[in-house]
Amino acid sequence: MNARTWLVIFVIAGTLLLTACRPPSSSLSQPSQLTTQQQLDYIGEHLKLHYELVNNFSDPGKSHRLDLWLENRGNQVIREGDWRLYLQSVQPILSVDSSLFRVKHLKGTLNRLTPSSGFELKPGETVKLPLTSSFWQISYSDFMPRAYVSAPQMQPRVIANTQVPLSGLEDDPLRYVDPITEPQQYKRTPQDRYHPFTALELYQQNDSLHQLPSAEVSSHIIPTPLSVKLTNLAQPVTLDKSWVIRYQKGLENEANYLAEQLEPLLGVKLRRVPGYYRRNVPRSIDLMVGPVRLSPKEGSLVQHEAYTLRTSLYQVAISGASSHGVFNGIESLMALVPGTSYLSPKGEVSLPQLKVRDAPRMAFRGLLLDVARNFQPPVEVKKVIDMMAALKLNRLHLHLSDDEGWRLAIPELPELTQVGGRRCHDLAEQRCLLPQLGSDPAFDSKDSGTGFYTQAQFIELLHYAWARHIQVIPEFDMPGHARAAIIAMKARYQHYMALKQPQKAREFLLSDPGDSSRYLSVQGYDDNALNVCLASTRSFIKTLINSVQATYRKAGVPLHYWHMGNDEVADGAWTGSPACHNLYPDLSPENPERYRELLTENFVAFISRSLAEYGVVMGSWNDGMKQDESHYIPRDKLKSKVYVNAWDATAWPPVTSPRKLSDAGYKVVLSLPSQLYFDHPYAPDPRERGFYWASRYTDSREVFAFTPSQLKGVRESMPNGELGRVGINGEGRVSKWNNLSASPQYLLGVLAGAWSETIRTPAQLDYMLFPRAIALAERAWHRPSWESSWPNPAQRLKDWQAFANSVALNWMPRMAAADVMFRLPPPGGKLTRGKLFANSPYPGLAIQYDAGKGWIDYPPAGVENEKAPIRLRSVILRQGKVIRASRESEIETK
Repeated sequence: MNARTWLVIFVIAGTLLLTACRPPSSSLSQPSQLTTQQQLDYIGEHLKLHYELVNNFSDPGKSHRLDLWLENRGNQVIREGDWRLYLQSVQPILSVDSSLFRVKHLKGTLNRLTPSSGFELKPGETVKLPLTSSFWQISYSDFMPRAYVSAPQMQPRVIANTQVPLSGLEDDPLRYVDPITEPQQYKRTPQDRYHPFTALELYQQNDSLHQLPSAEVSSHIIPTPLSVKLTNLAQPVTLDKSWVIRYQKGLENEANYLAEQLEPLLGVKLRRVPGYYRRNVPRSIDLMVGPVRLSPKEGSLVQHEAYTLRTSLYQVAISGASSHGVFNGIESLMALVPGTSYLSPKGEVSLPQLKVRDAPRMAFRGLLLDVARNFQPPVEVKKVIDMMAALKLNRLHLHLSDDEGWRLAIPELPELTQVGGRRCHDLAEQRCLLPQLGSDPAFDSKDSGTGFYTQAQFIELLHYAWARHIQVIPEFDMPGHARAAIIAMKARYQHYMALKQPQKAREFLLSDPGDSSRYLSVQGYDDNALNVCLASTRSFIKTLINSVQATYRKAGVPLHYWHMGNDEVADGAWTGSPACHNLYPDLSPENPERYRELLTENFVAFISRSLAEYGVVMGSWNDGMKQDESHYIPRDKLKSKVYVNAWDATAWPPVTSPRKLSDAGYKVVLSLPSQLYFDHPYAPDPRERGFYWASRYTDSREVFAFTPSQLKGVRESMPNGELGRVGINGEGRVSKWNNLSASPQYLLGVLAGAWSETIRTPAQLDYMLFPRAIALAERAWHRPSWESSWPNPAQRLKDWQAFANSVALNWMPRMAAADVMFRLPPPGGKLTRGKLFANSPYPGLAIQYDAGKGWIDYPPAGVENEKAPIRLRSVILRQGKVIRASRESEIETK
C-alpha cells in the first residue's frame, strides 16, 4: 500500500514532460554495434556512477534537478552499442538534458537510459547528465542502489560502485550519492521548515527529561498494566535454577515457553511439573487459568486476555482468564527482568515483589510486515514475532503480494513464486519480474528482490506465532497492486499456449487480452489491476483461498482473517476491457472513477462471499471500500465479517474514515500513516531511511503520544512544515481539522506498518520497527489518563519519563542481547564555558564523546580541546565494551 498521493500528479505531468523534453530524434539514431559480454563486464566494473542532488527548488513542489555523473575508470573506451543503462529511482526520471542519452520510464521505479549514436567515454573522462525528476528527493534512501547495464542475449551487470551488501544496516550510499548538506537538498520546498537537528536542538528537545531512580524503573512494565502494587521494596525475589514451573493442565505450551525464556538467564531449563497445586516445591512459578476480576468501569477491556501476577520470595503466581491471559502474565514477568541480566546473564535474576492486575484495551494489536516489495527470510520474521510476543502484540499482518513480488508458494499455482517471487532483467517477464526498488538484475541473485516462503516454512511460521498467541493475517493485495500475480499468470498462459493447451492456459488468467484501458498507478504501473470481470480471475481467487485455507489446516492453526488489500486502484482501470463491457453493459466507462468504484464494489462482494463459506473475517484498506466519495459499501452487501484499516493520510486532511466506517457498521483498525507507518524516518535528516509522504518524520515519542480513541493528537506534516508537530510537551499545533475516531464499539484496534520500499535487509527492518513498536504496544494495550484530557502535557511528560527510562535500561539491552538491530538515537549536546552537557531521549542510555582524543564515556570532568568539534554517540555496553552505537551528532565549538 504505502500511498504517495502526490505521485498521481507526477503521472499526468511526467508523461507530458517526458515527451516534451526529449532531444531531437537525430541525436538518438540506433547503434549498429553489438555489445559483447566482455564489454558489458567492463562497463559494470569500470563505469563509476554517482548522483549529485542539485536543487529541489528549481520548480518547487513539481520537479527537482539532479546530475548523473558517469566516469570511465578503466583503460578502454566505452562506446555506443546496444547496451542500456538502467536506473532504479523512487521518483521516475522525467527528462535528461543531454544529447548523449535518452531516457524512458519503464515500470515502477525502473528507468532506461539509451546511449546516442556516436557516444564514447574515454579512459579517465567524466560526463554529466542533467536530469529532471518529479517532486523532490531529500534523503539518501531516495536513491536506489544497483544501477545496471544490459544488452540483448547478455548477462546484466550491476555498476560496481552502486552495489550494496545483502545484509547489515548501512548501504554506504555515499559511494554513489554526493553528500546532502545544503537546504536546497534536504528541504522539499523553499518554505520547508524541516532541517537536520543539530546537537543543540536535540539537547533542547531532551532537556525536560531526567533519569529516574532504579527502583522505580525496575518495577515499570511495558505495556503499562491496569494496576501495579509494590509489596516489599526492601527484599527482591531471586530466581535461580532451584525454582520449578508448576502448571495447570492445558498450559503446557506456556510452561515450556517460560522455561525457554528463562534458560539463557539462569543457565538451565527449569523443571516443569504438571499440577500447580502440588506441594513440597520450595520455590515455584505457578501458572493457572482462573477468573480475573475487572470492575464495571473496566468492562470494555479484552477480558479473555486478563491476568494477575504476584511475585514473592518463594512463589511467583500467574493466573489468566485464558491461556492467552497466562501468556500475557508471563511476558509481564519477563519485562521485570533487568536489562543487564539479558546482556550479561549470571545464573540468577532479581525481581521486585509486587502484585499486578491487567487486561488490554484493544483486541487487535498489530504489526504489518511488507515482505512483498522486499523479502525477509523466516529467521527475521521469527525474530519480529518474538519481539511482538514480548510486547503483547497479537496480530502479524503479512503483506505477501504486491506489484513487486509474490511471497507464498501456492502448490496449485507454482508460477506465482517461480515468476512472481523473483526479480531479474527479463524485459519479456517470462522468467521473472523486472528489477525494482534497487534489486539485483541477475536471475540467480540472493538479494531481497527474490525469495518466497515454501509451504513448510510458512507452516513453521504459523506454528511459531500461534505458540506465542499471535495470529498471522495473510494479505494478497487485489484488485490493484496485483502485478506480480498478473505477470505470473501471463507467463503460465504463454507456457500452456506453447503446449497447445489453450483451455488450461486461460484457466487462471488475470488480464483481458483485448483490454485497451489506459491508466497509471500511484507507484508508476500501467498494468497492475487484475481484471475483475473475468471468470478466470474468480477461479484464481477461489483456488487461492482454498489453498491457503488448506495450508492453515495442515498447520493446525485456524485461519481467522484474510486481508484482500483493496487499495489504490487507478482510475481508468478496466474502462477498455471487452470482458467488463460484456459483463456490465449498462455501466458507462466514460466516468473512470465511478466505473472503478462500481466494479470494485462487486469484486469486494465476491471475495466476501468466498470467505464467508469458511467463516473467515475479511480485511480491507478503507479506500477500496468506498461506494463513492462520500459513502462506503453498504455493510449488508458483504456476507462475511469485515474489518477495515483506516489509513487516512493526515497530510491531506481531514481524517474522516474511522468515524464514517464505524457509522456504516464496520469494525475499524486504525493505521494512520503519520504516526503508525514505520517506513517513515525517525528524524528529518538525510541519513535517516524511509519515505516521508505522510509525515516528514515519526519518532517514538510521536507514536507514544497517539490517542486512538480521540485522534486529537494527530498532526499534519505538510511539505513546508507550517503546521508544525505535536511534541511530548504539547508544543506545536495539533490538527486544525476535526479528526474523528471510530465509535468505541467499532474500534477494533491498531496496526502499524513497515512498508518495505526502502527496507532491504533484516537489520534495516529491525531499525525501522524498534523502538517505535514498543510505543505502539503501549498505546494499543494501555489507555492513559491524558488521552481523554488532551493535551495534558504535564501528565504526558510524566508517563513518557517512566516509559523512556524503562526502554533505555530494560528494553534496549534486552533487544541487543536478542540481536535486534534497533535504532539508537544520537544524543543531544552543548558546550558551555568549556563544559560538555549531553542527554538522550531515553534517560539512562549510555553516551560517549570524542573531542579529538578518542571515545570517552560521558559525563566527563571537562573538555580541554575547546577548538575541536565534539562528536557524540549513544552506545550499548556489555562489560564495558561497546556492542552497539548510534549515528553521531556533533557540537561545533566556537
